[in-house]
Amino acid sequence: MESNYSTIFDLDLEQNPENKDKNDLEFQNFVMSNDENIGKMTTNKANTNIGSATFTNMEDSNSSNNYSFWNIEYYSKYFNVDTKDVIERIVCTIIPKESFFNKVDANPDLYGPFWISTTVIMVLFVTSCIANSLVTYLNDKKGNAKYNYDFSLLSFATVTVYTYIGLIPLVIWFLCKYFSIALGLIDLYCLYGYGLSLWIPAAVFAILPNSLLHTIFVLLPGIISGYYLYYNIYPYTKQCDNNFASIVIFATIFTSLIILVLIFKIVFFKFSV
Repeated sequence: MESNYSTIFDLDLEQNPENKDKNDLEFQNFVMSNDENIGKMTTNKANTNIGSATFTNMEDSNSSNNYSFWNIEYYSKYFNVDTKDVIERIVCTIIPKESFFNKVDANPDLYGPFWISTTVIMVLFVTSCIANSLVTYLNDKKGNAKYNYDFSLLSFATVTVYTYIGLIPLVIWFLCKYFSIALGLIDLYCLYGYGLSLWIPAAVFAILPNSLLHTIFVLLPGIISGYYLYYNIYPYTKQCDNNFASIVIFATIFTSLIILVLIFKIVFFKFSV
């Protein structure tokens, strides 16, 4: 069957140079007007930067983002410390001659408190097991003593230390908010976390199976910790006109510290010949 249709392609391959630029595809900038022409789009042919691209630094863009409280990225700034910073803050804790908050210098961290508290838990468990095993062998006159590790000590140490470091700073912060005292929650967590570093050498001496030495090495870090907390928090409570605020805050601090000392002495520093 013959087709009755024909197709004609008209290809204009030659164009006038003057009209060529006009026929090229142009990108126009459509700008919304702020006057009575709202809803209408106007073209701006005078913009010579049409089609140009601008590249920004992704790190600067990300650093300017404000992450919400529920995002992990929000807490990254509290882990921005190096080994030198952690060591300096531990020294400031053991020898409290300088204000800890001045040493932190508006850069409180959670890295040190987390690993210090975790180290305290492990050292308490290990040294308590070693001390208990030594006492078992020394008290066994027949020489056939068998010692089984008590892993409940690890669970108890975990609950005790993490409850102390997690709950007490939160309570102090609520009291400070109530009495209008300018102390941040992260600052208190940092203060309490590094304060636990005193218990690491004390727990090491718990290996010695002697009750008198145990009492000394429990009371000594307890007294230093009490002075350390008082020395750093008192300048803030002193600015409050309400004297009752200082009484309530330091009563909470010293009561919780005494309870912690008693728990360490009764549970972890109890093994003696």
